Amino acid sequence: MLLNRRAQPTRAEVTSDHEVVTALLEGDEVTFLSLVRRHHRAMIQLARLHLRSEALAEDVAQDCWLLVLARLRQWTGRGSLRSWIFAIVANQARSRAVREARTIPTSMLEPHDADRHTEEVFACGGCQWATIAPGDPWRQDSVERQEVLDTVWRAIEELPPRQRAVIGLRDISGCDGSEASAALCVSEANQRVLLHRARTKVRKAVEEYLRS
Repeated sequence: MLLNRRAQPTRAEVTSDHEVVTALLEGDEVTFLSLVRRHHRAMIQLARLHLRSEALAEDVAQDCWLLVLARLRQWTGRGSLRSWIFAIVANQARSRAVREARTIPTSMLEPHDADRHTEEVFACGGCQWATIAPGDPWRQDSVERQEVLDTVWRAIEELPPRQRAVIGLRDISGCDGSEASAALCVSEANQRVLLHRARTKVRKAVEEYLRS
């Protein structure tokens, strides 16, 4: 699919999912780049829940944009465009994880790249902890905040796959309940149960860390 630039597109032109899809089908590059800016980081985070490295998650996210463009006409409009995109990412990440489990990727043998760490926010149960970008001063509160985040991420990685996926969609990627349910192909009631269990386990891990 070839994309092209339209002259001076306005925000009002692509305010709804249907308008976004129409613009993309017409080859609007500006709309596509805007969509990438809004969702790419969340797609990497979602893929990372299933994969062993950030590099693999980045590869999956990039591949998924090609699939999104190729499958645009398959979007029915019954759910949000974002949940449809995230469902593609989740499926591709799971498939990639199965393939990677059969081999030892060369990336696992390379030194860890600390510069891949980016500034993010993780919200859980009304609390919000912000990470520290690599160049920031190591103030005492920054170190403590980073240690709490490390505890959170370890707890998330230890969750069962479905709980890990739902907390990633809801509390990391910012999806609402219906979007997370659609992406994971579960009922909204099941999604709420999974999210409650995941948040409870993460809170418990943080509370144990703070008491230690």
